[in-house]
Amino acid sequence: MFWIVITLVCSLVPGFSQAVDFDAGSRKEVLYEKTPVSGEIKVGLMFLNADQIVNSNTFYARLPKEKLDGKKLCTIISSNDGLYKGELSHTLKASHEGKTVEFKWESIYSEKLKKYHRSEFAILAGIASRCDKAIENFVVVDWTANHSQELNFIINSDKKPRVSIAGKTKQIFECDAIQGNQNVTFNYRCKVPLSAITAESKIYIQQKVKKLNTFTMNEYAFPVSY
Repeated sequence: MFWIVITLVCSLVPGFSQAVDFDAGSRKEVLYEKTPVSGEIKVGLMFLNADQIVNSNTFYARLPKEKLDGKKLCTIISSNDGLYKGELSHTLKASHEGKTVEFKWESIYSEKLKKYHRSEFAILAGIASRCDKAIENFVVVDWTANHSQELNFIINSDKKPRVSIAGKTKQIFECDAIQGNQNVTFNYRCKVPLSAITAESKIYIQQKVKKLNTFTMNEYAFPVSY
């Protein structure tokens, strides 16, 4: 069993000078004093830069060239030590289609979150008709509009996972364990060059599992728009 946190990063160029406000009443946040012993672990997706602190005011998402008017950008933001979790939604417009857009977060815990570096956080954002419905596609997210040519898949898995990219050819990318003792929310990172992805690519997270004396491969599709 594992939770997927795919952090896709590519060249992000802001489409708007003013950040889009989150939906009224949609921001839900919790900051624990101690790591929860039990409960559902959520993971996030994004490019991480260890030498800078978390920007708890806004983030950027690269939106696909498809009909978005009235749909929601549903976002989960998690710290790797399990102490912070935030959820919020933004209403999308037709003018957002095919652009990189800045979205407001404005955490109520912004002062306390300044102790975190970006490598200790992850964001998972996806498009849906409503945020209590199934995600249609996940999107590229980053803290800034910086350029990158690498996709980071961040995963919580009880077995070592890998990323499979199926297109004209099939490519496999192994994941590396994240070092440290605060890996509550995710524990593996898989780096994939952007050049390995095309519009036709199908992305899967795979996990090798032994049942009795036989090894099988669990495979989970991860739909991404970029």
